[in-house]
Amino acid sequence: MLGPAVERLVPHLVVADAGAAIAWYEAVLGFELVALVPHPEDGRVLHAELRGHGGALQLADDHAQFGTRLASHGAPRPIMLVLESPRARELHARSLAAGARQLAPFGPAAHGAEHGQVLDPHGCEWTFIHRLHEIPSDDMERRVDEMVARRAN
Repeated sequence: MLGPAVERLVPHLVVADAGAAIAWYEAVLGFELVALVPHPEDGRVLHAELRGHGGALQLADDHAQFGTRLASHGAPRPIMLVLESPRARELHARSLAAGARQLAPFGPAAHGAEHGQVLDPHGCEWTFIHRLHEIPSDDMERRVDEMVARRAN
């Protein structure tokens, strides 16, 4: 019997090796695999769902005939995954130790948080955020203006 309907947003990633990505997301980021549907002929992942950190993530290998396609080579990544956690610094460090490439070091951000960014070995960009306190919108705008001005100099 189905439970009550739940409304949620679930990112769906298409990667070159979904099996390796699943293993990485489990071991490094602590996700749990809850569903796996392999292609009956070649074993590539048609659908997988992982859960953790209060949400879900779906994955598949490239299967153009089923509508899951990798981005064209050199095309910009259309999504950045943001994981808010009090363990953000640890997750950033674990990602780097497990082969992710650092895009931004972990440190203070203008929006009242600490954060760092990585590109995982499967081509997905992650931002790990530890929110320290809320900042009013006008104060955040001032901080961002100051940050942009510093970078321009």
